[in-house]
Amino acid sequence: MTTLIGQFLAVVDAYQAAKERSSDSHLSTLLFNDGKSIGRLRAGKDLHTRSFENGMRWLSANWPEDAVWPAGIVRPKAEPTGSARPARRTSRVAA
Repeated sequence: MTTLIGQFLAVVDAYQAAKERSSDSHLSTLLFNDGKSIGRLRAGKDLHTRSFENGMRWLSANWPEDAVWPAGIVRPKAEPTGSARPARRTSRVAA
């Protein structure tokens, strides 16, 4: 499990095992607002670095209290729960 995607999927698998009810589609929607992202990763597709980091922070913040974080994978500092996607920034021009 030397790749970041391999590490990410190991954390996803451990989270799903601890929750006993979180499908790839459901968790992918929570993490990325896209129900297909985890499935694409399992199929060998790539993930943007920011998405990876946001996803790992979400998993850490929402980690079940009685579950063990996978050994050998650095656990990021947790951030508040919610969607892993950052809020969209909009710029407004003063009239």
